[in-house]
Amino acid sequence: MTKRLLKIPVNNVLLFVIILFIAAGVHLAAQGPGDVNHDNTIDIIDALLVAQFYVGLNPSNFDQDRADLNEDSQVDIVDALIIAQIYVGLATAPPTDAPTGQPTETPSPEPTPTPYTGGGFGLGADVSEGKYASEHGVTYKDRDGSSGHYLDIIRNHGFEWIRIRVLVNPPGDHGLYQTTSYVKDVILAAKSRGFKVLLVFFYSDWWCDPGQNSRPSTWPSDINQLETTLYNYTRDTINTIGAGNIDMVAVGNEIDNAMCGATGSNKRRLVDAGYDAVKSVSSLPVMVQTAEGSYSWFSSLGVKVDVYAISHYLMWHGSLSTMGNRISSFGSRDMWVVETAMYWKTSEGGNSTSGYQQTQDGQYQYMLDVKSKARSYSNCKGIMYWGATWCAADKWLYAPQWGNDDAGCRGLFDDNAQATRGIEGWQ
Repeated sequence: MTKRLLKIPVNNVLLFVIILFIAAGVHLAAQGPGDVNHDNTIDIIDALLVAQFYVGLNPSNFDQDRADLNEDSQVDIVDALIIAQIYVGLATAPPTDAPTGQPTETPSPEPTPTPYTGGGFGLGADVSEGKYASEHGVTYKDRDGSSGHYLDIIRNHGFEWIRIRVLVNPPGDHGLYQTTSYVKDVILAAKSRGFKVLLVFFYSDWWCDPGQNSRPSTWPSDINQLETTLYNYTRDTINTIGAGNIDMVAVGNEIDNAMCGATGSNKRRLVDAGYDAVKSVSSLPVMVQTAEGSYSWFSSLGVKVDVYAISHYLMWHGSLSTMGNRISSFGSRDMWVVETAMYWKTSEGGNSTSGYQQTQDGQYQYMLDVKSKARSYSNCKGIMYWGATWCAADKWLYAPQWGNDDAGCRGLFDDNAQATRGIEGWQ
């Protein structure tokens, strides 16, 4: 990185930073060094956060790893000045962290697939909401009523994996809070407790499923630019979290009909770009997930993939026998049932779960049965429960677009945030 720093007394630096940014009137879209608040823009806010950190104000949403611009192993006011100088042309930004219009490494057209080596049959839970709920008044409790961290409670009941989604610009409502910084905090807390981690890239600002899978609002619509942006974002996010803190990566979420707003051959290009980005910085196995399909869906799509994944819910995809048929379609190929859930109380969405009562006992029986069914296929390497920590939504969920809280009826904690009987089904 070229450094050309003006000689200015330190006590005048912050004022100088503000003047430079106001005069320049510029916001540079970027990720990596300088973008300390992970808003994909380097601007006056980043400089001010660095300055606040330097004087001991401990600002929130601050990534210290992105703040040491001059690489002297400390964050100080000089780093704030460098941010200002870069964007008025007085210094040169680091060449490898921000998207540049081309991938920093040419994607390999035919990479060697990474075999899944995750050990025995995996049992996991999607805990994407747990941190936010805990910070907004939800006190999680175990079966005996004792309070504890949600990760400790699910760990006590046999869960060995967590699944967590990461979004580009989450809106902060409708259950979507999962910035890179948020996700990194959850992952580090999980790793300290011995969990394995599946990181799911949504490549969106919003929910992703077969009915909706939109491009982030700040990303380009041109497919060539979009492909490069997705590649760089994937690479940078893994580098920020640390590949050693991740055990598997999912490129997209339920991409049956689209991913990042793209369909057809463009969707395939984006999936492959995500795959290549993961491999450029790690040897992590890459998962691709369908909500409704089986192996034939993957075969027709023709994407790069190490581990196949399906969702299976009784209310949308049919019986456990149907799930078994879907699993068997993959032959000897490694795959996961990466989303499932069952109601512990009556569905607020009016969904039917034929064969299972929507009670805590019904949820418990389903947990036993779905695990047994999945494990009976040698190619199925694990199963994960979706929305495990979604509960007590009156304390934390703002969702004006929704008419009910159906997700809260099928978590593994009840309306008082106490673990349901279902949580014992995977012990």
